Amino acid sequence: MHCKGWKSVLYNPSRPAFLGSSTTNLNDTLVQGTRWNSGLAEVLFSRFCPLIYGLKSRLPLLERMCYAYLASQPLFCFPAWFLASIPQLCLLNGIPIYPKV
Repeated sequence: MHCKGWKSVLYNPSRPAFLGSSTTNLNDTLVQGTRWNSGLAEVLFSRFCPLIYGLKSRLPLLERMCYAYLASQPLFCFPAWFLASIPQLCLLNGIPIYPKV
C-alpha cells in the first residue's frame, strides 16, 4: 500500500476496538510462527520484493530497506540452525571443534 502512495497514521482510540486472541499452547505458537514466516518468505521471493518492487514506486530507500529486512527474517533461522547442529555433529563423530594449541 505504501508503494501505491498511501500514508500510515497512528490511531489510538480511548476504548480498544479489537482485543484479539493469542495462542494458548506451544504447538499453536509454532504453527502461527510458521504461517507468518512462510508469508514473509513468499513476499521476499515474489515479484513484490521490497527491494525490486520498491524501485518502481515512491518508497524512499530507507523504507525499502526496512521492508526487505522484515521480509528476510525467515532466512535468519539457517545460521542459528547450523550453529546449533554442527557442534553436536562434531561431538558425535569425534571431530575436534577447536584446534589444539
